[in-house]
Amino acid sequence: MLAKIWKDPVASKLISIAIISGVVYIYDMFSPLEILQINVMLPVWVIFVFSTLFLVALIFAIWGTGIKRKENDYDLGTRSGVLNFGDSLCEYEYNIWSKNLLDYKMKCKNCKLRMEPVKTSAYDIVPRFKFVCTECGSETKDYEMSQGEFFKEIEKRAERTFENA
Repeated sequence: MLAKIWKDPVASKLISIAIISGVVYIYDMFSPLEILQINVMLPVWVIFVFSTLFLVALIFAIWGTGIKRKENDYDLGTRSGVLNFGDSLCEYEYNIWSKNLLDYKMKCKNCKLRMEPVKTSAYDIVPRFKFVCTECGSETKDYEMSQGEFFKEIEKRAERTFENA
């Protein structure tokens, strides 16, 4: 637990400040040297305000390390969905604020594993590809578009899905 808090950039700095200030305080109490002692006159309200801010920051730092997030939850605007293409499913992640498709994976309807794109056209002038399951060998229909155009098509469908929601 302490190692997890220490890795947090804010909490580690707060803890180190508390340790250093504690060492300085203890040294000041038992120091035989009068030369190093400096008297500073601060109003009580200043000490109270800084102490309160320190405690609030410490509580937020400790509370923030306890928040559990999913591994792919990198943005609050990220939404996931599934599109049905008949012979395959498309799982995607879409950012509703920037209206961008972040990632998509075509999955086989039979074995639910990822399908890989395979170019089916021998000519670059006519873009055509399909998805093939690496596990069971099932194939999708040929898409007569480039993979970039297919990506844009998924992005349009995802945008329509979240506009209507």
